[in-house]
Amino acid sequence: MSNSEPSSLRLIFPSMSMARLVIFFFVHPGERLHIRELMRRTGLPSASVQAELRRLTAIGALARTDEPGRSLYTANDAHPSWRAWAILIQACAAPSDVIREALAGLPEITCAFIFGSTARGTAAPESDVDVFIVAEQPARAATERVLAEVPILIGREIDVIGYDAEELSARLESGNAFVEDVLAAPRIWIRGGPQSIPVLEPA
Repeated sequence: MSNSEPSSLRLIFPSMSMARLVIFFFVHPGERLHIRELMRRTGLPSASVQAELRRLTAIGALARTDEPGRSLYTANDAHPSWRAWAILIQACAAPSDVIREALAGLPEITCAFIFGSTARGTAAPESDVDVFIVAEQPARAATERVLAEVPILIGREIDVIGYDAEELSARLESGNAFVEDVLAAPRIWIRGGPQSIPVLEPA
């Protein structure tokens, strides 16, 4: 499945920039960040970050602290919007769209996709979401930290399988049955596509 289809998060948020910022604060609880850091870690341009920060601060969802030369933003956990967003995201958003936005600020990931029952369309409400990533170890560790916070938004646990490019090539060369089965099965792309793994044909 392509990752270029319209996001289900558009059903919930007035802009994808707001969706990304809200999900960012969900998966980075307690962090206090300034605008440039939010730009770097979300991949959003300055104008989008500033516009959405104004909106979210105006409704009370974010708290702003002014320091000399900069303002810091953090989630106001007591505000009812966070619970409302969590309910709406869990009810209306596809897990793939939530995971895609959660990982948007990690450009070091070579590719990532969902496999297993979710990709096959046979997942039960209690099924885990299986995520396969190809990235170097620091990015894999960062990915796992972010994805550890996503279950509150999708109502399902996430299982992460990760390799760097060298490890993946070694497993393919050795005929690793698990990796071969995963790469032959249906996938929902989160980052990259079949071209990211040369052995893959478009699925």
